Amino acid sequence: MYANETTAASSDEVHTGEANEKLE
Repeated sequence: MYANETTAASSDEVHTGEANEKLE
């Protein structure tokens, strides 16, 4: 689990971006 919501949100955005790039 993440230490705080900000870290979790930032990490989720990074993972989502990587996933989108792979789909494209």
